[in-house]
Amino acid sequence: MKHNIKVIGSSCLRADSYGKIVQKVLDKIGLDEIVEIVHAKTILKNDEEDILNKYNLSMRCTISYCPGCNFLGNSNSSGYKYLPALVFDEEIILHSCFPTEDTIEKSIRNKLGC
Repeated sequence: MKHNIKVIGSSCLRADSYGKIVQKVLDKIGLDEIVEIVHAKTILKNDEEDILNKYNLSMRCTISYCPGCNFLGNSNSSGYKYLPALVFDEEIILHSCFPTEDTIEKSIRNKLGC
């Protein structure tokens, strides 16, 4: 079964790095999938709003200001979902932080049921 896997992030090197780490985990698990990296700031305004609304995500970054990743501390306790987000088969499985490789692997294996 093919899976749809996306990393949604702002246009920064950390989001690109996140995508590479997710790809590494998929290769380690043995999933022949390609991670789609969606840069929220590089797509057209209407598309950006659509993708953020589709997944109920918020973006902390602005074009001229980077507040630094995780500047809100533990965003999960606020109830909001922030970029970056890992989407697996149209479901957000991680958000609001740059997780470790182990956390990514556990989340994907959990989603796969293994």
